[in-house]
Amino acid sequence: MNMLKKMLTAGALLLGSSYAFTASALVISGGGPFASLGGAQANPAAVSTTGCASASFCTLAELSSGGVLRAGSLSFANFSLPFADGFGPNGLDAANVAVRAIDFGFAVILTYDYAPGGFGGPLPSLVMGGGGAAWDIAYQVNAGGGARITGAGIWDMGGAGFSTSDYLIQAGMAIMGAGGELGDFNAFLDILDNAAVDFGGFDLSFFEGEELLDIYNTFTHLAFEDPSLLYLFDQVFFVQQVPVPGALLLMAFGLLALRRRT
Repeated sequence: MNMLKKMLTAGALLLGSSYAFTASALVISGGGPFASLGGAQANPAAVSTTGCASASFCTLAELSSGGVLRAGSLSFANFSLPFADGFGPNGLDAANVAVRAIDFGFAVILTYDYAPGGFGGPLPSLVMGGGGAAWDIAYQVNAGGGARITGAGIWDMGGAGFSTSDYLIQAGMAIMGAGGELGDFNAFLDILDNAAVDFGGFDLSFFEGEELLDIYNTFTHLAFEDPSLLYLFDQVFFVQQVPVPGALLLMAFGLLALRRRT
């Protein structure tokens, strides 16, 4: 499956606080943005929003205030932040987390972009050395237009830091359907001296078609030495169209006619 990898170097990292960095060794590792998936091309025209300033993405703050993000036959709504905390000069600025949905027809990628303004802008998940942060995100995925969700899971995540940064990031995804739990996954980045490592295990769960999923994400970020941040977190949802009763009836008549002819 084709997936673009981000490994960029920024010349400056500026914070809207008393901290300022001008090192040139900030390395980024992770997946996305996505142009194609399994041979299918992304369809930007299939994305729309409600209650968000942009028509192509929402901030986490906008979604937590009732915004809705749609891609193809899926809608992402009812976001909440059940828990968000940081120790040291750390925390989460939900207004600077961009949530994007990318439609490929048979699947939709949902991405939390924790550095949407690049490294000259606010970095809402930056954690200073010797500090830590943890936050949870809950939301619902609803399939419309006769579609059903047949699989979901963690697709990728990436972290960023300086050449001397040592840090650990954990991200979790619990998937709940009508009958109970459908999957519970955890991804880890344990990085020493900013080794260019990202999670690519593709933890996936496939199941009978579901119309509604409840998703619960958990994030923990510990910075042992020098600043670091969770750069992005990608989740995937596989979609299958379900024929409407009328279409099934026409199919049955067609098979019957074919059988009579043979």
